[in-house]
Amino acid sequence: MLRSLVGSEMCIRDRFLIGEGIPAHITGLPAELMSTPIGAMLRPMLDQFQQQMMGQGQSMDPFGNGGQQPVAANPWGDQGQSLSQPPANPWAASAPAPAPAPVPAPVTAIVAQHQARTDLAFKAQYERPLLTSDSDIQGMLDRVLAASAKLPTELQLSQAEVATLNGLLSSEAAGMEMAAQILCKTHERWPVANLATLLWLLRWVVTKEAGNQVVANYPGMLGLAITRMGELPATARMMGLAMLANLSAHEPGKAALSSGVAQEAVEMCLLSMEAPQVLERRTAAALLYNLALCSVFQDSELVSVQMVCGLFPLVNTEQDEETKIRLLAALIHTLFCNSHACEAAANFGFELDKMEGKPEEMAQEIRSLYSA
Repeated sequence: MLRSLVGSEMCIRDRFLIGEGIPAHITGLPAELMSTPIGAMLRPMLDQFQQQMMGQGQSMDPFGNGGQQPVAANPWGDQGQSLSQPPANPWAASAPAPAPAPVPAPVTAIVAQHQARTDLAFKAQYERPLLTSDSDIQGMLDRVLAASAKLPTELQLSQAEVATLNGLLSSEAAGMEMAAQILCKTHERWPVANLATLLWLLRWVVTKEAGNQVVANYPGMLGLAITRMGELPATARMMGLAMLANLSAHEPGKAALSSGVAQEAVEMCLLSMEAPQVLERRTAAALLYNLALCSVFQDSELVSVQMVCGLFPLVNTEQDEETKIRLLAALIHTLFCNSHACEAAANFGFELDKMEGKPEEMAQEIRSLYSA
């Protein structure tokens, strides 16, 4: 539907308006949107909307009738007036006044309603970020050093860098900042195929306040990590997701996730939710939950709608219960005091399927948020 609108009617009109065709990078936007995970989720709703507009066997082409077939009823007429009859003048004094469109609840009303709730048990239960770590820090560091030794000389860690990283274990507080800077710089220059062990170590570094601040504020670090995620093998990708989720351990990481990479992070998580490996889906769901818990998109309508359009279908189709619970917790925090998300859920007609046990109890809480 989007492609046909842009590709036909607009392309005809533009020659009268600007004397040339619309550039391909504009007319190709609908196809580009439909090729994304969000587009794939929206396509069934758009198709259903188009079918509803088309009616049962009726055409929206005003010239398609040819004067031969019965004319479809006018959906805008008060008495089902046929298009073959002279249309009523909507500006005539005798024309009935159109019914006023329903006014959506203002943002302040939704926020006030949610803040007044005292029965949101699961929202209160899920108030801490999901973090992962590893007790074998020496083993992680040894793997990084071994990976460095296999690279060309110009990409290897220098002796000074190795000494600094070794000092990370003996004097954690003193060496953490310098070690984190070395790891970020190494992440920039190492090939994608060699990043697994590095991301494994960074996953632990960002749980420490000094390391968290360095990684969060290192120029281009998070954007590069997200961009490279699609090229990583499954295990390395899971480590990258865990590293980003662990940024929520401290305020600098939370701020970095909300300052410009939230949309890309959500898109990356939605892609990983299609993975066959349960652990990758669980880790992606943990990152989605941490993003929602940080309220990183409360002020962004785009990312709020992105989360809603992604989470509802995922909850309904996910088979792993732990992953489903994490997605439900993410959905609770996405909707809470977020008018953009609540309106999107209601306008798109999203519904949660009937579940069993704890997921169904969480689902009931979610239904009460966007249907209030």
